Amino acid sequence: MSYNAGMNRVHGLIAVGLAFSLVAFVSCVSTDTALPSASIERTVELFSSGTVGEIVSIAAMPFLFDAEIIVRESDLRTIVSALKNSSIDFAPAAITSIQDGAEAFAAVFGSSYEVTVFARKYVPDGAVLLDFETDRYRAAMLLGDRIGRYRSILALAVKP
Repeated sequence: MSYNAGMNRVHGLIAVGLAFSLVAFVSCVSTDTALPSASIERTVELFSSGTVGEIVSIAAMPFLFDAEIIVRESDLRTIVSALKNSSIDFAPAAITSIQDGAEAFAAVFGSSYEVTVFARKYVPDGAVLLDFETDRYRAAMLLGDRIGRYRSILALAVKP
């Protein structure tokens, strides 16, 4: 076997190995957002049954509520308190979908200039957008980096 033929065979094996590695990597990435991790489930549970203070403690600032950017923690505390005191039942919520946060962001929160700037500046790689619902409401929540046992809540849209 000549030197060139041997090198071609090595290059072919490397190419096949890289192709299998790429397929394995892509399947891991898509699986990660398809199934909720424990930190995502804990975050939804905290949102459903936690106190206003607990929810605000894992919320990122600035925070996006529907298409409004909230910059003061006291304003966010007022919003979460109003949601908790409303007729919306915050019973245990069922996660209905999990998507890549960057890809699904505009469909939920809009594409105004402010929302686009928020997404560019504050939505990290690896953010996830999840939809969940109870008997009385549906919500979309954008989750960012981990904070202890939870994921940070970057944005929320509630639809009773």
